[in-house]
Amino acid sequence: MLRHLEALTTDCVAKGFKRVGIGMLFELLRWRYGEATQGDVFRLNNNFRSRYVRLLIERNAQWAPLFETRALRAA
Repeated sequence: MLRHLEALTTDCVAKGFKRVGIGMLFELLRWRYGEATQGDVFRLNNNFRSRYVRLLIERNAQWAPLFETRALRAA
């Protein structure tokens, strides 16, 4: 899943996006997966969105300005 989020973000950067929302990426990933499968159960838990953003930034530091992050309430 992380590599798909990275691919989507790379595509957004290539298209000139100045800001990217993890919510948009999650929904786009859900849509694309739904089109590519025949009813397979595929779940993306929204509770992990902020963690995925941080992981994307950790792996691709140049993307930090693309995403808005807030302080985590739970460790």
